[in-house]
Amino acid sequence: MNPIGILGGMGPEASAQVYLQLIQHSYRYAADNMDCYPHILINNIPTPNIFQRYNPETGLYLGEQARLLENAGAKAIGVACNSAHYYWAEMRAALSPTVWLVDMIDEVARKVRQDGLTHIGLLSSGMSRQLYVRAAANHQLQITLLDEAEQEQIDEIINRILSGERTPRLKAELQGLADAQIARGAPCVVLGCTDLPLILGQADVQYPLYTSNDILAEALFNFAIRA
Repeated sequence: MNPIGILGGMGPEASAQVYLQLIQHSYRYAADNMDCYPHILINNIPTPNIFQRYNPETGLYLGEQARLLENAGAKAIGVACNSAHYYWAEMRAALSPTVWLVDMIDEVARKVRQDGLTHIGLLSSGMSRQLYVRAAANHQLQITLLDEAEQEQIDEIINRILSGERTPRLKAELQGLADAQIARGAPCVVLGCTDLPLILGQADVQYPLYTSNDILAEALFNFAIRA
């Protein structure tokens, strides 16, 4: 199998969820063959609130950390944080051309389009919001965004998740914002922050809920098993 890498820690529990989803894919693929599990390299960096840091040094730092995964043998690298994709170009420049740096946001938009949908309601950090606008345009998707007050609310919810809060009240706040996007006409909701699925999942709602964690794990696993 092709070795794959996860650049995580942004936040740590969301990165662990991506890893666990890779293992779930392995269970289904490998069955009783214990030799059919992917080689997974993890670099868990200590910057959980990366979405609050707009500066060139952050991009250089992320590139250095991605290169550590390449040097350890990773042939594809997934960054388990949507906001960190703000520095995707810096990370891409730090890697060899032969290493696939997964554009998670583009993969999400591609998945929605493959499922036959043409409109998404977005819940993301303010930092990754415009990245989703661009990806939606590239894939001919209509996008419904939060208003300014709602965006501030989502950023606060993310902060509270990163601080360890897992209360029913916080989940209700997030679900209310997701429901509001459906009420505005979106047929599905994209959780464009890897921390948001830690408190809200598909079983909680009646409409399609796309999580970047799931889609990143699937992309990495498919690469790992490619001959």
